Parts: sequence; structure tokens; C-alpha cells
Amino acid sequence: MSQTSDLNGYISAQDAKGFLRTYMELVSGGQNLSIPTGLEPQPAKEGWLQILPGIGGGYTDEFVDALTDFWLQTVKQQGGTLTETFAEEIVAIIDGRPKPKGKAAAASSDAPAAGGGAAPAPAGGGTAAVAQAAASAPGSSAVANSSQLDTVASDISSSYYKEQDARDTKPLSKAELDSQVQKALESERVDRFLIPYLSLSRHGIKPVVPKSSVITMIRSQWEEILLNEFHIMGSTEYIQKLSARWFYLVNQKGLPIGLNDFEALSFFIVANEKEEEGKKTATSQSTQPKARTGFMGKLKSLFGG
Repeated sequence: MSQTSDLNGYISAQDAKGFLRTYMELVSGGQNLSIPTGLEPQPAKEGWLQILPGIGGGYTDEFVDALTDFWLQTVKQQGGTLTETFAEEIVAIIDGRPKPKGKAAAASSDAPAAGGGAAPAPAGGGTAAVAQAAASAPGSSAVANSSQLDTVASDISSSYYKEQDARDTKPLSKAELDSQVQKALESERVDRFLIPYLSLSRHGIKPVVPKSSVITMIRSQWEEILLNEFHIMGSTEYIQKLSARWFYLVNQKGLPIGLNDFEALSFFIVANEKEEEGKKTATSQSTQPKARTGFMGKLKSLFGG
């Protein structure tokens, strides 16, 4: 049986997947623990930042980012439906097992639709307590909120079709991909670097990437790759963001080995691309309004017509 003290080991190892599995196993077993509320990255991250200090120190920004990403992805895979077996379902998804079926847990109709943080599970713990906590957390968006559940279902469907669209789109030429890679590195964009870089696999080129799932090794290897392959010394902040994103991706999809793995990973990122600001430039700081680009427009710019 897992103990709360076991969580510190996963923090030290920078193992977000192992941490979340054990955490939800403890919740399922009746531990009085809190859970993040809200289905958007920032509220969920704020929730984990409230929770982690009560467990132990030593966690890094990369770990928090990876944990937040993995939590949101797993909840979306679960369907965003708060059931009496919510915690057990999350553990099953992480293990790759079929989800247990449970009745939907009652949720307050007054649950706010915005905000975030952590919701305490009342004495007794268990998934019913998680349902109550998530639904009643003041100033936060409960996982059980019906409007949020619609959003989750929409996100899952949207991601699927985005990935299919990416697969059906003609790739850009190698020269165009190289140009996009360079521009993304100059502006310190993470996904906008990874997508064209990994898409080189569609031209029979295997990109050089970190061959580790350990965050500290990932960070040092990305530093070497940027220096050796692109003659760029990435900023500390950019290396951290890139490493955290790669850590999340390999935890989700595994380390890419063959060309098909790199190609599949590029499609996965397209479907789940994160909005990011990148490095501030004189142009980006302009007061001129930015034109909004739809997904298909982005897709054409990344893969061609």
C-alpha cells in the first residue's frame, strides 16, 4: 500500500507520472488529500502549487509543469466526468487498464465557471469526497462543472480531428522546415520548434533528440543538441521550457526511435499545441492588433497546403 511519504521519492526523481499515479491511489484509498480544480493549465498549475508544499520540498518548475500537463491530459482521457470512481479511473488510465465504471457524483450547481486552485477532500477521503471537494471549492472551477465537461469533450474531439488534418496535409519542403526551426529558436518558441524539427522525419531525416526520460538529463542533452546542431546557446528559461515539454511528451508517447515515431509525435504536438509567448521582440511588443489565425491557417504554415 502506498504511503504519502512515497510521493517525495517521485518528486526527487522528477517522475510526474509516478507521482500522479501514487497520489490518486492514495485518494482512492481514503487519504484526505486535495486535488487541483479547473480544466485550464494555469488554474490547474496553481492548484498543484498549493498542494505540493504540504507534501515536501525539492520540486522544480519543470516538475510542476510536467505534472500539470500530465494531470490535464489524463483527466481529458478520463472524459472529464466526475464519477464515484474518479480516482480509480485516473489510476487505470495511467496504468493503461480499462476504466472502472461508476455513477456520476453529485456536484453543486453553483460551482463557479472560472478561477482555480486546490480543493480539500473532506474527512473520509475517497472519490466521493473528491467529487464534493471539486464541486464546492470556493472561487474555483470544479471538474464536475457541466460547462467544463462540455469543454473537455470538445477538446478531445478537436484534438483528434486536428491530428487527422495534420496527417492528411502535405509536408513542407526541407528548406521550409529548416527555416521554421531557425525562426522558432530565435523567438524561443517550444512547440513551434518541435513541430517542424520532428517533421523532418517526413523527409527521411531522423532528428537528434534527448535519449532520456529523466528531466536533468533531458535538460543537459537539449543544451548540447542546440549547440551542436544549431550553434545556439539557448537561454536558461527556454531550455527549461523545452525540457519540461519534452519530458511531458516522452511520458505520454514514449521515446521516439524510428521515423514513424518522430512523425507521429509531430502530429500529436500539432493536435495539442500549447499557446506560448516566446521571446519578446520589438515587433511582438507593438501596440498593433494581432490578426487571429485559425487552426487550418496554422496547419498550412507548418505543413504546407
